[in-house]
Order: sequence, then structure tokens, then C-alpha cells
Amino acid sequence: MTKITYVGLERCDFVYHLALILSLQGSVLVIDNSYNLDLIDAVSTDGTREMREWKNIVFAADVDLKTTDTSDFEYVLVYAGLATKENSVAEDNFTLIMPDFTKMAIEAVKDLDDMAKPIYIFRDKCTKKYTAKSLAMLLGINRKDIVGAMNVSAQDLGAYVSLTHNHYSNVKFLSDEMVESLKYVIGEIFGIGNDYKKINKIIKHAKKVK
Repeated sequence: MTKITYVGLERCDFVYHLALILSLQGSVLVIDNSYNLDLIDAVSTDGTREMREWKNIVFAADVDLKTTDTSDFEYVLVYAGLATKENSVAEDNFTLIMPDFTKMAIEAVKDLDDMAKPIYIFRDKCTKKYTAKSLAMLLGINRKDIVGAMNVSAQDLGAYVSLTHNHYSNVKFLSDEMVESLKYVIGEIFGIGNDYKKINKIIKHAKKVK
């Protein structure tokens, strides 16, 4: 079982699409332990926050992993958002640290420790004031550890809004920057690195999911 935790900006689109891609390789448990619970709200078709199964994915909210049997899943993806104090990353195989540029988000993720494989990608870049160097100083990390910064995107926001209304979205609706970030992350998780032939094949498959 591979455990992945997403911390940072509380907008569930990246987690949602990553879950769909992971589900092409095995069963996925997605846990919404964020403050605003927008993921479980987005996938719910009956207005409740009850567990939902869809294809090879189980979506659930407010789950305590310490008391939950996850042995039936190849992947456990925890959407912690800004709730970093309530969600441990100590047992992670990968920790996705994806704050936006706000002070609140940076403060929430900067003191994380015991991470086996942190992946730093900033979201909603909208200013040149903060560079990779200055952001790294705020986080107390090497600037080379920051592997990407996605610009704020009307296309991605539109896809997110659509997800919240239609309870479904597809990778093909995302910006190129979002897709490239997903490619990087799945390359790390699947252990295929920069094998773009394999990665592009996976993305192509994901675009066919309905």
C-alpha cells in the first residue's frame, strides 16, 4: 500500500484528478480530512458527506487512519489541505506540499517533518514578488526542492467549479501546467520518473475515463 498526503491549498481538484489516475493502476481510498471538505462535497450526488464508491475509488471524509483497515487498497490518498496538525505525514510514502502563495498556507505547511518523500509544488502563482529562493527561505528548505509553481488559471478554476456542480471532471479540461504537475507526481509515485512515453500513455488513458 502506498500512502500519499496532500497538504496546502484547499481546492480539491489536484487530489481528485490524481485519484482518478491512480485508480487506473489499482484501488484507491481517498480521504477528505481537510477543513472545508470540498472534495467529499464535490463527489457527493445526494448532498450528504457519506462514503461514496465510484469505479475503483472509495471517497470518504473525516477518517482516522489509526483505526481504519486500509489493506484492501493499493493507494491511500489523504487530502489534508490546511489541516496539517490533525493529519500525520509520518507514515507517508509521498507528501505533496502544494500551498498557494498566501501566508496562511505557507505557515500551515512549513513545519512538517518526518517526510519520506516530500514534493513541493506551489499553486496559484500570481506575483513575481516571491521567487523560488524567497519561498524556500520561508519554508526552510533548499530552493531546488521546489519542483514547480503553477500560475493561477481561469481554466483550472472553471474545471473545479464544474466538478462541484457535476460531481465529475476529466483531465482533458485542465490547464497544461496542471497536467504537467500531475505528470511529475505520477512519475514519482509509479517509479517511472521522466519516462514520458509511459506517463503520456497513462494521461491519455485518464482522458478516456467517463
